[in-house]
Amino acid sequence: MSDYDYGNARLRAMKSRLLSRRELESLAETGSLQGLISALTKTAYQKSIEAALTRSTGMDCIDEALHADLVNTVGKVSSFYHEETAAIAAIIFRTYDIYNLKTILRGLSKNVSSSEITSVLLPV
Repeated sequence: MSDYDYGNARLRAMKSRLLSRRELESLAETGSLQGLISALTKTAYQKSIEAALTRSTGMDCIDEALHADLVNTVGKVSSFYHEETAAIAAIIFRTYDIYNLKTILRGLSKNVSSSEITSVLLPV
């Protein structure tokens, strides 16, 4: 079990990067794709969004930023553990944010109310 101690402590520290319920609600209330991109620059996704904005716009920007952030996070988490454990741990923690952001995007693209979007977000 000592193989997990260091990695688990590092993961608990990284958990602070996950978006809070209030942040997710705020993102759902942005009302537009451009508003969402702007709001994401005030979150842990700031660097990824800003980098993606130099190459793309709209949904492509968000897709590229989320992908880059996931790759970066998986790389970090993978270094906390040994081989097999690293792969499993990396996948688990970012799944929540990605699901919730995609849910918000789908809702905004279909003009769904923020309360309806919020009702289907996964609590972390």
